[in-house]
Amino acid sequence: MMNMYRVNSSYQYACQLCHKPFSNVEMCQLEQKPDIELDPLNVCLCPTCATKFRTLRNNKYLADRLIDSILDVSENEIEENDHISVVINDYDFWFTPTHIAEIIELLKLKKKAIEERKASSQTVSRPKPKPTAEAPGRNIATSEQQVKEETLHPAAGPDKEDLQSDTSAYGELIGRRVFHKSKKAYARVVGCDGEYVVLNFESGDKVGQDVKYNLTMCLNNGWIEVVD
Repeated sequence: MMNMYRVNSSYQYACQLCHKPFSNVEMCQLEQKPDIELDPLNVCLCPTCATKFRTLRNNKYLADRLIDSILDVSENEIEENDHISVVINDYDFWFTPTHIAEIIELLKLKKKAIEERKASSQTVSRPKPKPTAEAPGRNIATSEQQVKEETLHPAAGPDKEDLQSDTSAYGELIGRRVFHKSKKAYARVVGCDGEYVVLNFESGDKVGQDVKYNLTMCLNNGWIEVVD
């Protein structure tokens, strides 16, 4: 993500808040204490602006306004401008079109996932209906007959393939060495549950750290490449 703000192929990066070039920039997550740390949901800031941003982020009202303002950016604005300006009070954030498009997509996916989890939780918590008594005179099969019928005609269950997500086969990535194209760094896969992949970085600004990424986003955007 930092490469989007690199100044003329140098080792300096443009601060998204004061818009000046710095070599010692900091990457700050848009959301405070996110469940999953995703690289595109960072902003690239100089040390002074990083401190200002953390103050803004600690204010829930201003933090929510920033997220809402980003989500309000239209596709036309992204396509027609070299940079996108998002203003919150005295803060004027600049985003590259590619960066803000990735942020909007990820925020929408996170919102959808939260809504689906809530809906699933409500469905599971509903009490099961009590069984009704059998009507008089109805023939009831014996246990032996029931077993025989179930053996001959097994109940239809979910197809085995439907129980596995499109990324469930990627558990074999564990232990493999990969190159993270966005971070420009090598890492070792230390965990993969089919939904998230955990990378232990061997180089770059996160060397020695375990960082969790959404596996689907990594695959769709080509962020990771297996090297051995």
